[in-house]
Amino acid sequence: MVKSDMESENQWMIEFLGLPGAGKTTLAINTIKYLANNGYVCYDHDSVFKNQHIKNKWGLAFLYVLRNIKLAFHLFFYTLLSSPSNFREKYYSFYRLMMTLKLLVMLESGRKRLNQASIMIFDQGIIQCIWSITSMKGSVKKEVLKKGLAKNCNIIPDIIIYVNIDWSTAAKRINQRGGKCIFDSLSVERTEAFFKSQHNNYTKLLEVLREVKNIKVIVIDGSNDINENIGLLASHIENALEEGKKSNL
Repeated sequence: MVKSDMESENQWMIEFLGLPGAGKTTLAINTIKYLANNGYVCYDHDSVFKNQHIKNKWGLAFLYVLRNIKLAFHLFFYTLLSSPSNFREKYYSFYRLMMTLKLLVMLESGRKRLNQASIMIFDQGIIQCIWSITSMKGSVKKEVLKKGLAKNCNIIPDIIIYVNIDWSTAAKRINQRGGKCIFDSLSVERTEAFFKSQHNNYTKLLEVLREVKNIKVIVIDGSNDINENIGLLASHIENALEEGKKSNL
């Protein structure tokens, strides 16, 4: 287990995946608190990504592309093929691609900076960002994405927590919260139509991840009481960490 007295090289990546409004952020924050109170060394999205204080992130992203040209090549074509033909929607998809590259740079830096046995838990990570490329009624192109991720399995989390929720519930939550999301300007009906089309994309994305890396996928019902989900999640995570240690995941 990733306790505070462990050897330094064992880092685990856990990412929450699910529709906007599924409750990923709330679950992630409370799961981190729960695990930290039980002796685990945990870092959240802000600790690993936002608080890096890296100057010229876009320049470093360009250098990352040069060093990982095959991965970048496949991610580019995945974005080109997976996004709708509408110019505004394709523009958004390429914007998400650029955000993915920036996250990759910060993840690389964050891993080096932490330099200790730890669990990194992201409510908005690399895989969620890759899904976002398809979020405006695009479609996951499995083979292109599979080839790209196979070039760098290191960016794939060890554990995926898929927060499954009915698309109509997610749309209503988004409409009510008024946050900074592309769907905030849309009606509940239109957001629901977008979300309904994305359920299959999550299924295809999880299939690709399983084919490329031996990951553990934990499915959580986002409509359950949050306290019930946190206890269930913590138990699943502890079991997955123990299984991974035995099999050298």
